[in-house]
Amino acid sequence: MTLSLVSCLVLAVMTGAQALEHLATDKVGTPSLVAMPRGAVNLEDNTLEDDLSAEKQCPTKCDCYRRALPLAGLEERLLVVNCSRRGLVEFPSGLPSATEVLDLAYNQLRNMSSLPRLLELKVLDVSGNQLRQLDNQWLFEHVNKLRILSLSDNKLLALQHGTFNGLDSLRVLDLSRNGIRRVETHSFAGLTDLEVLNLKNNQLYQLERGWLLPLASLQRLYLSDNKISSLDDGVFAKLPELQHLDLSNNMIREVPDNAFGGLRSLNLLNFTGNSNMKEVPTKSLQPLPTVNILLLDGLAMLRLRSFAVGSIDVVELSMSYAPKLQVIEEAAFHNLSSLTSLQLHDNPRLVYIHPASFASVPRLRHLHLHNNGLVSVSSQLVTSLPSLYDLHLHHNRFFCDCNIYWLRKELSFENPRSSLTSPMTTSTDDVRYTLASTGTSSPRSLVSEPQRVSCYFQSGGPEMSLMQLPMEYFSPMCPPTVLAMFPADISLTIGEELWLECHGLGVPAPSLSWVLPGGREINATSNFVGETNFSLTEVLQDSALLHIKPVSLSDSGTYGCRAVNSISEEIKTTQVRVQNKPLSISDVRVGNDYITLAWRGAIPRAQMSDFQLFYKEIEPTPNRGGDDRDNSTEYTTIQLHGNIHKCTITGLKPLTTYEVCLVYRKIHPMQCSNYTTTQEVEVLVSDGIVRISKSQIGLGFAVVLGIVVLVVVLLLVRRARRRKDYQGPLADEEKASIPLEAVGPTVPSTPLTSSRTALLPNSQI
Repeated sequence: MTLSLVSCLVLAVMTGAQALEHLATDKVGTPSLVAMPRGAVNLEDNTLEDDLSAEKQCPTKCDCYRRALPLAGLEERLLVVNCSRRGLVEFPSGLPSATEVLDLAYNQLRNMSSLPRLLELKVLDVSGNQLRQLDNQWLFEHVNKLRILSLSDNKLLALQHGTFNGLDSLRVLDLSRNGIRRVETHSFAGLTDLEVLNLKNNQLYQLERGWLLPLASLQRLYLSDNKISSLDDGVFAKLPELQHLDLSNNMIREVPDNAFGGLRSLNLLNFTGNSNMKEVPTKSLQPLPTVNILLLDGLAMLRLRSFAVGSIDVVELSMSYAPKLQVIEEAAFHNLSSLTSLQLHDNPRLVYIHPASFASVPRLRHLHLHNNGLVSVSSQLVTSLPSLYDLHLHHNRFFCDCNIYWLRKELSFENPRSSLTSPMTTSTDDVRYTLASTGTSSPRSLVSEPQRVSCYFQSGGPEMSLMQLPMEYFSPMCPPTVLAMFPADISLTIGEELWLECHGLGVPAPSLSWVLPGGREINATSNFVGETNFSLTEVLQDSALLHIKPVSLSDSGTYGCRAVNSISEEIKTTQVRVQNKPLSISDVRVGNDYITLAWRGAIPRAQMSDFQLFYKEIEPTPNRGGDDRDNSTEYTTIQLHGNIHKCTITGLKPLTTYEVCLVYRKIHPMQCSNYTTTQEVEVLVSDGIVRISKSQIGLGFAVVLGIVVLVVVLLLVRRARRRKDYQGPLADEEKASIPLEAVGPTVPSTPLTSSRTALLPNSQI
């Protein structure tokens, strides 16, 4: 009989998000695979091979017996040497050469540089020890019949090239719950018959294709609870026999389109708990052949978009425990011809499922929508699923109004399934809501556990059992209710995007529109409704979404979602406040041909590159003497940087007005001001006019002042020397006691310039 890999490190696919746990007990502090009570002997065969008794051949502190291991696929009776939990610090001596199973689990082994010569050994369990490395490439050369090796719950940090050389017959390798960070490319070289590889609960940050190339026979790969953040294209391409792939509880953000290429036999794919993944990897999943179980629990998506789960050949699908999921859009589940069971429960923020969210899902029988935040479920959703007969709706937040009128009738059997859908012949492929499928003779509701379904009145009050409310409480028609997916107040800064979403409930179904600041009303037919220099406004998905990108200061105001049907209307509003970025011009100096600006704010240096200065001439100066000047109205751009807080725009015209704007990402003006350059100073000479700017005058004045100061200093020094010449004979002795610091005047060191101003010829910093 072929070795069954399900049995050694076997999985049990638990309900909902519980997936991929070992049937064989392998947790710290629990019995190992082959452990038996100390001193136990198999009564059916208490003798060893070669007529040697267990008492004489068994090492000290160990127990020896014969036992079959059916869970490991070893049906024959094997010679077991059980030394688990004996406090051993090294391999026991005197092991029988015929040992087939050696259990050393949960001892104190720190090193495994060599193994005894055990040519018949098939199972070796050294889990739960203190092993830190496997550095001998020929460690396993004398145990080449080994089929199961467990190194779990140790302290291994790395796997080296050729670590498992010689294990040509190995089928199961368990390296779980170590601290493995590094795996060299050829670590698994030679393991051509390996069928189960368990690497869960380690510190792996990546998964390399080279590791897996030798493992052509691999059927089960467990990589859960690591820190893998991405997958490479074709990383599993050489694993055609792989059936179970567990990538749960990692840090995967996105999956390349061809990540699962080559997986021809995959039956179970577990992506549960990748909380950085914000979208379903639709394109990656579509090329897969039939996947019996697909687990996508605990993802970080806010909404399940249209066609997000489409054209995937999956039988059972779970998308539960998503903490951020709020909305399921139209046709989110599309063309799923094999799907029979969908787990969509325990999503606490899920409040709305589009009535047409299921399209071409003909075989869905079991739909679990319990423990969500739904306020209504449309009857259209039920009628779109012809095979549905097991619907779970308990523990939601249903409104006690006309939106669940159909559900109340369904629970009272007044509206059996046959009246919601057209009659259809029952077949094995299409289990209809009829009693032919239940074996009874009276109609039953398609809702499972109907006594647990309850509702709430919008006016307030306690939870009410839906079955106990008389039909008189419900009306087949009612005014609309706006289901607002936005808070009462929203604060943004310029450059961000505004997303507003709402949905309308009511019978008949209401139409939706958006009321903008100023009173303008738009809906889906408006489509591309407005564009200014700085923002674009559009309505998406049947008026459910209002999108403005990017927002500017003028987009502040009150926004409202209006729902209207033939009975009445309702509107819900939010106040949007768009604020400036915390950066502004704080100081300005203007000359006849330059403008110097300084700014301040709470912007990190790394983000200063998002800001620019725009300037242009807005008051042209008449040409002088045929001088052809550029009077263009185009802005000139200066890119700001985190290393400066001041700049000077040079090369400007005298007596000219310039508009200067502080801009965010080249499209959002934050602060704009006009500055007029000063007049030139003119000096008349005999042969013409010479123009002297104020800056030149200031420079000349500074030079003259410096010369005057220098002359004064020289005069003082000369006078001091003259006084020295008239001093008496004791002058030298007195001078010797005078500190050097007192000789001569102290002249402070003056830098050439203290300004951080950057002169910008041609308008560059």
